[in-house]
Amino acid sequence: MTIMNNLLILPLILGPVFMFLGVITLLFPPKNINNFYGYRSKNSKKNIEIWKYSQKKASIGILILGLLYTSFTFLGLIFKLSINNSILFQLLLFIILLVIYVWRIEHLIIQKLKHKKSD
Repeated sequence: MTIMNNLLILPLILGPVFMFLGVITLLFPPKNINNFYGYRSKNSKKNIEIWKYSQKKASIGILILGLLYTSFTFLGLIFKLSINNSILFQLLLFIILLVIYVWRIEHLIIQKLKHKKSD
């Protein structure tokens, strides 16, 4: 890996970190609503049933995010970008994946809340 092939670096580090965090939170989800550990949002804290549901979905989501981010490592084998363009691309890619992740989890929680209200 050369300095010109720096498109590989960040996804190769952060992707596995997110996959690891996804596995850890899937195996050891927070049991109670808290402000320290797990996926925390206004919607996820509505009640314990929604909390547990959101933790499972968020853990799977962060695992998928890590897999997707790591898979972009292969772009570094195809495209050679300058260090500035590489950093910009990696940052934008990470932000886009993170926004999609949060949107998807919140969408699932809202659907669950709507379903629960209709029961």
